[in-house]
Parts: sequence; C-alpha cells; structure tokens
Amino acid sequence: MNVGIIISSNDAETFWVALRYAIFHLMQHDEVKVFFVDSGRGYCQITSNKFNISEEVEKFKQAGGLIYVCDSKKKLEEYLKKYFVPFISHKEAVDISTDDRFRSVKTCNVYIRNFRKVC
Repeated sequence: MNVGIIISSNDAETFWVALRYAIFHLMQHDEVKVFFVDSGRGYCQITSNKFNISEEVEKFKQAGGLIYVCDSKKKLEEYLKKYFVPFISHKEAVDISTDDRFRSVKTCNVYIRNFRKVC
C-alpha cells in the first residue's frame, strides 16, 4: 500500500505520534512518504523531554521512509499529484492540500492521513 502522512503541526506529541505511525506502516512493508507542511516544516526546532522528534525522524529515514518538506500547500498538492494520482483523483489531491478540515482518505491502494493538533 502507498501511505502518505501529512504533518502540519509543531506540537511535539502530535508529531511523535505521526512519525511512529509512519514507522509502523514501513514495518508492514508499505511505501511511506511523510510531508512536513505549515508548522510541521520546523520539525528541527521541536523540543520535548518526553518526545524525541529527532530520533523518530532518523528511525523513519533509516527504515527507508521518504520525507518531503513543503514550503506551501501548492507544493504539497504537486507532490500528491506526482506520487498518489494513480490512486486518487486530481480533485482529491487539490482537496487534501487545500482543505484544513481534511483528515484522511483510504482506497484499496492508498492511505493518506493528516496529523495536526486539534484543540
């Protein structure tokens, strides 16, 4: 399965959970791409005594995961179209990248999930 994890949060716990989820999918032999968007782009500055973000990023990369830092939602849309359009429509790629309410989409070949802190 092709898995896309969108991280648009700078909350340490949300970020850590998303990365652990991505690593889980890698262990299931899924092809996993993580997209850092919005506040998630600053993952290097996220610090927490409880959640080691740098360590999880390194584990993910060492396990074969791919990371994309998107400096805009337009860039996220481009990546989604490039990597996931065989499995989702162009409209879905646009909706995923522009709709702040988007949470997830799943078909038989792809799973895309957005992680953000919900207050």
